[in-house]
Amino acid sequence: MTTIAHTLHRALTESPSPQKFFDALADADGQLDKVSELGYLASFAPPPIYFGQCVCGSVFEIRPSDGRVDLTGDDYESIRDWDDLHSYCQDGDL
Repeated sequence: MTTIAHTLHRALTESPSPQKFFDALADADGQLDKVSELGYLASFAPPPIYFGQCVCGSVFEIRPSDGRVDLTGDDYESIRDWDDLHSYCQDGDL
């Protein structure tokens, strides 16, 4: 939503003509449509069997498409890799 707000702010503060203002509004509408479409597509995603969130805001999910509910060795390796990548965040080095 930040991009949409930025687009609207730009339209209100920088538009030298009414047409540019309406073009920016049309661009914001297009971005809202993309967000809506992504929300619709995400509703078909399988439920996560693993969820992790770092203090930096990064999110890690494992959503297997084959219907399994248990983590595999590859899943555990991916989790360890993600934890290693974000270990600096946990140490307060942001």
